[in-house]
Amino acid sequence: MTKLIHLMIVAVALACAPHATAQDQVPVRVDARVTGVVGPAVEIDVGTEHGVEPGDRVLLFPPGRGRIEGAIGTVTEQRAKLVLSNTDGLTPGTPCEVHVPAARAGPSEDDEHPPWERPVEDFDPEQPLLTPGYVRAAAERDMDFRGRLYAQYDWTRDDEGSSSEHELGRTGLDMAVRNPFGRGGELDFDVELWTRSFEGDDADDEDESRLRLDRFSYVYGGVRETPQRVQGGRFLQNEFPELGVLDGAEYTRRLDNGDRVGFSAGFMPELNEDFESGDDFQTSVYYTHTAGENQELEAGAAFQKTWHEGESDRDLLVGKLRFRPRRGLYFWSTARVDHYGSEDEAKSSGFELTDLNLGATVTSTAGDGVSLTASQIRFPELLRDEFTPVTAQELADNELNRVGVSGWKHVAKNVRLSARIDRWDDDDSSGTSGEIAGSVRDLLWDRGELSLALFDSGGEFSDTQGARITARGTTKKGFWSVQWEIADFAQSRFDGDQESLTQHRLRASWDMNVGRDWSVSVFGEERFGDEQDSRTLGLYLQRSF
Repeated sequence: MTKLIHLMIVAVALACAPHATAQDQVPVRVDARVTGVVGPAVEIDVGTEHGVEPGDRVLLFPPGRGRIEGAIGTVTEQRAKLVLSNTDGLTPGTPCEVHVPAARAGPSEDDEHPPWERPVEDFDPEQPLLTPGYVRAAAERDMDFRGRLYAQYDWTRDDEGSSSEHELGRTGLDMAVRNPFGRGGELDFDVELWTRSFEGDDADDEDESRLRLDRFSYVYGGVRETPQRVQGGRFLQNEFPELGVLDGAEYTRRLDNGDRVGFSAGFMPELNEDFESGDDFQTSVYYTHTAGENQELEAGAAFQKTWHEGESDRDLLVGKLRFRPRRGLYFWSTARVDHYGSEDEAKSSGFELTDLNLGATVTSTAGDGVSLTASQIRFPELLRDEFTPVTAQELADNELNRVGVSGWKHVAKNVRLSARIDRWDDDDSSGTSGEIAGSVRDLLWDRGELSLALFDSGGEFSDTQGARITARGTTKKGFWSVQWEIADFAQSRFDGDQESLTQHRLRASWDMNVGRDWSVSVFGEERFGDEQDSRTLGLYLQRSF
């Protein structure tokens, strides 16, 4: 049933597709790095100055996982945010890329400016060359909209041991309507239908579908001529995404000196596939200070109070810092501090730092860079069911610390080297992981790249060493990629054949744009080796408007 539903949706979407009115456009890949992950919210270090706009497709490449796909949500000049249903494996420093239309990314170094088609008319040499421009207020502009309609279908068959098949389909509409009521506001919504089925020889079959509303809100103000910003509905809180998704309202006022102050109130949906709401209520207040001609410094603090089913739950303090003293140098930090009282059982009364993230990135005009990250995480004591259930002892004692450094450098015109190393430890164990990679462009084929990566990971129960070879290319129609990975897993405290496992992963993908609005992605993946025999096929279709 899952396959049928989504193949029908894809077929209808293709049948309704308008004929392309322009030549197929291959987007430009803009390299980026993750600078923060808070719940479903992910922040990356590129923005409008790189040609990035809401709705642009994002591919993220966390170590040890396949690529994650998403779309840009909100954008500032130097940063962008997106919301993902699954952020497992994503940490600050994770590499990613944004697909930006070539026209928006700007001309390349080889492009020549076309000749002027119209002469300058009515030119008065007595008048200044540049005269003040007139910008219409938001309420004076015509209503318009932007968004994307997407469909995804993945099929997996696993023949290791007993056979099983798993299907996953997602179809959604992510859309924003600007000035819908003639007052300059914006109506924003994101709705998704997902279906999943499982058939196995040794397990009961499953087939389920759900319709989930991820966002539905109206925002007014927050533009140059309006110092107030009001947003109501279901949305990820704007000023402090660390406070989570809200079914309620948020008010922010920009002061004369550029600082912002505000508050929010409403219910917090549960972080599961249903996004149910009504059990957890929150209120918050916050203040953000900005400094510099282009707001190079941003520092803020927020306090959030929550109630679970009417009972007092969490007292949370949130702090944030963003500092970009010059182009190519970026510092950031977020912190969450919980306060516990006498009613809490696993935690002592007082304040506890439950989440700290620090990072710095230095990049050069040549595209070389270094990124440093550090984090510390503890489980907060909550009545709300927000995390994987843990024992009282784990709640009281568990602490995860992580430090990482990564760097990348162009050692020649078409040769790039990169490396990363991460160190983590908790109350029970510790481990280190690292990777070194090199890539060469335009060596065996034009507009192509060949790369080799060697990686190693060690922990309490297993050690992993492996290599990954990737070939990528760009044609007039899109991107293609072929990747082969081999890894050896040495597992301690295992007897027999499971003590050492060698596994392979072979993946091929093709991404293309059709006309101005359509993008299509297909991929196939084969996993084989010791205790591994599975294959996956996937299709992703998106129309932007």
